[in-house]
Amino acid sequence: SVVLDANGHEATTDGLTFTFTASQPDGRLWAMVVNEDVGDCMSVRNMKFLEGALCNFWMYKITSSVTTLTLSGCNMKGGEVYKL
Repeated sequence: SVVLDANGHEATTDGLTFTFTASQPDGRLWAMVVNEDVGDCMSVRNMKFLEGALCNFWMYKITSSVTTLTLSGCNMKGGEVYKL
């Protein structure tokens, strides 16, 4: 099944699709799906070391263009809450 959250992210048990626009013309993206309780205490260091990540993009090169990415292999369970 597909779940849409308030931000328009589409999620299945396997992964999540999201769209964003970076605020700078060049950079790197760290994105990960974590359990809700892990997301409450996430830091930049935790993200760079992928602590608690169910699935992730690590140092993904981005531009200021609109970008849509899909994280897969997350193995999320129905009825649980996760954070991107």
